[in-house]
Amino acid sequence: MRRADDGTAIDPEMVKEELFWAVRRFFARLAASRPLVLAFEDIHWADSSLLEFIEHLRESMAALPILILGL
Repeated sequence: MRRADDGTAIDPEMVKEELFWAVRRFFARLAASRPLVLAFEDIHWADSSLLEFIEHLRESMAALPILILGL
């Protein structure tokens, strides 16, 4: 397990969840004021983390005016 500068353990899963939350909140705030289009290019090269993130967005922001494109 990796350690932060202060010696505490860094849980990669927790870091991923925090990052997903922060980016989702950013997109949700944008979509609250106007419709939002998210385009992910070359998605056929995406790793599993990006695909998981896109799925997370789709599920958690279904009520917002967001169009997610995977090109």
